[in-house]
Amino acid sequence: MGILQANGWGFVSSLNEFIMCLQRAEMNFYGIDTFHQLSMMDRNSNNSKKHHGHQGERKKIMTSRWVIGFELYFKFGIFCIFSCFGFKACCSLDKVYYGHWMEVHGNDDGGANDFDESWKAVKAIVVSPMFIRAVLFRVFMLSMYPMMGWRTIKKIQQFHRDGKGGRKGKQRGNDIAMTKKIR
Repeated sequence: MGILQANGWGFVSSLNEFIMCLQRAEMNFYGIDTFHQLSMMDRNSNNSKKHHGHQGERKKIMTSRWVIGFELYFKFGIFCIFSCFGFKACCSLDKVYYGHWMEVHGNDDGGANDFDESWKAVKAIVVSPMFIRAVLFRVFMLSMYPMMGWRTIKKIQQFHRDGKGGRKGKQRGNDIAMTKKIR
């Protein structure tokens, strides 16, 4: 069961990748290169009318505020919540390996060789490919996920600032100042 849990929590990030692919496809369809351009088009109604020959307003499905927010919070879940479940599942997998080894190869002589049998079990488990995979998964999570989680938290903060008019308000002020300078 532990292996299924570890793999399941590891592959749950595929939904996030799917959402990001659809966002990129929608942006490419309308000729948008960056998310910054996306937010600029939302502010400037003239740009949102025509996009590289596409008539009418741009349809915001995968680049809507709701989907972007969902994707950010889902990404936060992957890096900060689901990874804990995956780590726990890997530890459960280690216990299953150890229990299986002791059941198959263990001694029934009342504990005279328990340490020797335990040591043999640990040595056999450490060289198994599944254990090595689980260790690499844990090392990757411990080394990369905190940094990626922190970046996601910053993106969520920026997402909420943009929604409340924080950055948009400053940008509009800069846009107005630029148009005054041009005139």
